[in-house]
Amino acid sequence: MNTSSEFVSKDLYDQFISKFPIVCTDAVILNEDSSMTLQFLRTEEPLMGRYWGVGSRLFREVDSCKDNMMQCIKRELNIDELQVILCRYISTIDARFAVNNIDSDKVVQMMMYIVVLPSDIIKSIEMGSDHSDCQWMEIDDSRIHPVQKEIIDKYMSKNRYRYFNIVDDTGRFKYTN
Repeated sequence: MNTSSEFVSKDLYDQFISKFPIVCTDAVILNEDSSMTLQFLRTEEPLMGRYWGVGSRLFREVDSCKDNMMQCIKRELNIDELQVILCRYISTIDARFAVNNIDSDKVVQMMMYIVVLPSDIIKSIEMGSDHSDCQWMEIDDSRIHPVQKEIIDKYMSKNRYRYFNIVDDTGRFKYTN
């Protein structure tokens, strides 16, 4: 039986949790020829009023970061079956966002993926409450967030058919066929 003496205080627990990053999986969705990206206008923080791809916090109920991201894409695009042409992990980015307008030093670790979907899969998108608009944009559109542009640039600068694998903690990549 657990007693209150077996647990730390709520204040100490909150301090402990505040030191951990929020882990998210995010995707830049591209069309088949990688000339366009599907962007969503956010209505909630972080990034309220900015265009961004799809993403969500990492949930414990999924087997992997990639599975988490794929579930998020299905949910955001309101589709049951996801026909993916290509899915590649690109990079993990540490960012600082205010979460609920507090904790401006809270670190968010975003595991960034490039996902290529067939253009015809997206016939009617029913967005959740955290988005008010979505549209295909040219990859050099000025409304695309600089972080998303960086991910697109990393993807485009390498052979798009290669796999990206993290080698070590420094973020160095090993490219393999």
